Amino acid sequence: MLPYSARGLQRLLLGSAIDVELDGAGRMLVPTGLREDARLAREATLIGMGTHFELWEPELLREHEQRDLANGLPEAAASFSF
Repeated sequence: MLPYSARGLQRLLLGSAIDVELDGAGRMLVPTGLREDARLAREATLIGMGTHFELWEPELLREHEQRDLANGLPEAAASFSF
């Protein structure tokens, strides 16, 4: 839950949420506007993030991960365990 001071951010992020239906094969169609925003074309990578999933354009995900690794691990990673 975001603090009240982040209401603008929450509105921006959650305000574009769209209900979708699963088809007979259990698939969902990502609406055109959201596909465009995420720069999704033919392929997508779905990653589990604990309490939610993220859908990425594969090359953008690789770039993001490389940038994160180049910046080093955050302080919180020091106490991380499985």
